[in-house]
Amino acid sequence: MSGTQMGSGDTTAQTCPNGHPAAGGSRFCTQCGAQIGESRGTGGALATGSVFGTVGYVAPPPVSPPSGSYGSGYGYGYGYGMAYGAPASSGTNGMAITSLILGILWMWGLGSILALVFGYVGKRQIDQSGRTQGGRGMAMAGIVLGWIGVAGAVLLTVFIIVAAHSVSSAGSYGDGYRYGFDIQGTPNSAGDATTDCSSASVPFGDISITFYDGCIAGWTSSSNAG
Repeated sequence: MSGTQMGSGDTTAQTCPNGHPAAGGSRFCTQCGAQIGESRGTGGALATGSVFGTVGYVAPPPVSPPSGSYGSGYGYGYGYGMAYGAPASSGTNGMAITSLILGILWMWGLGSILALVFGYVGKRQIDQSGRTQGGRGMAMAGIVLGWIGVAGAVLLTVFIIVAAHSVSSAGSYGDGYRYGFDIQGTPNSAGDATTDCSSASVPFGDISITFYDGCIAGWTSSSNAG
């Protein structure tokens, strides 16, 4: 038996908890190093029954976790969470504001092109800032207005070109008609509409083919009138 004295009042022989014999009066086993008379009971308590008497060892109670959440238990959880959940704003992006203004002004398409440049740059800067900069909506509005302005400028340019061509065509035909009508029957006329109109000097700014068509019509009209 662990921790049993050999004989009444005899402390010359003992056993360690592992059953090794030990000399009387020894506190530790010379074979395994265990304390003489130490044994493990239920629940992890140490119970000793040697010549040294019974010594009880009771495990300390488990430590309970602090009440509440981690942040509230230490008194700074709320503020710590707010620092990361809601980053401080660094103001409205200037590129976004400029893009919106230029998109509204238009300036015959020049403002629209600049609005697109500033709008895309401002939008990228806002996204790269982690949304700490404001004005993303302004940048998007400037981009939309910029594309509308560019499309309007292109359409207006095409209209002006077509209108100018129409005016030029009308003027060229009229100049040719007058030339053909006037030269027919004169000493300078070759007596042939094709020859007279082909050799004519086309005025600056007139369209050659339109002037020729007008000349043929004028020459024929003058010949018929004569």
